[in-house]
Amino acid sequence: MNTNFKKLVHLDCTFRDGGYYNNWHFDDKLVSSYFKSISKTKVKIVELGFRFLNAKGFLGPFAFSNEDFIKKLKVPTQLNIAIMLNAADLVNLPEKKLKKYFLNKKKSRIKIIRIACHLNELTKIRKSVQIFRSLNYKVYINLMKISDKTPDQIIFASKLAHRYKVKAFYFADSFGNLKTTDIKKIINLIRENFHVLVGIHAHNNSNLAFKNTMEAVNNGIDLVDSTILGMGRGAGNVGTEELLKVYDQKGYKEIKKIINKYFLDLKQKYKWGF
Repeated sequence: MNTNFKKLVHLDCTFRDGGYYNNWHFDDKLVSSYFKSISKTKVKIVELGFRFLNAKGFLGPFAFSNEDFIKKLKVPTQLNIAIMLNAADLVNLPEKKLKKYFLNKKKSRIKIIRIACHLNELTKIRKSVQIFRSLNYKVYINLMKISDKTPDQIIFASKLAHRYKVKAFYFADSFGNLKTTDIKKIINLIRENFHVLVGIHAHNNSNLAFKNTMEAVNNGIDLVDSTILGMGRGAGNVGTEELLKVYDQKGYKEIKKIINKYFLDLKQKYKWGF
């Protein structure tokens, strides 16, 4: 097994990214089985969903991931909980209003807040990052659409994330069109300018999500995202089971149980994939 897997932090974001297909509604039995299975794997972080601040229309509970809902889920204690926010929701949001949506981490099961960010939004969220840090959350930034960024833009974003003192900087292959030859170059550019944790979020438009994620692992990436059976927006993501099959055989067998019981039917219904 690749020794880089020993230090790797694996994040599963099935409920967050997969929710694009079912409006963030997941069956209670599926949710319960998911937590039982995922807690027996080497996955360290579960991203429960979004916390939309300006949502319109009727969406399921995983679109908001509020504190009362999280308590009812009874997430196993060994799993770290993350949620995602869109940077667009944070721009120009008053500090008092933002704090209404978030408890201090000491009163919350959430440990990590990830901010999905376009390049032009990155300069506008510094205050929000400061607020989240003051509430004791770990803040990760996910830079979207990495494939259309120039080296100078990647350097700029990395330096800004470092200045914000966030704990991790992710690059998201939003269009799923990165080649494996791009991965090392991007990681090196980020590492030269951001000196904490670096992560990859791979989409599967070109059927390269697994290959690109493995290339990132081979180049010492710190964090990887995945979803069960690749359930995710558009073409979906690298499969959690694909990665576990490489470095956690017991965990792979656990996830296969819920794939067979629930996720094969979901894929047949929603038909995500490259």
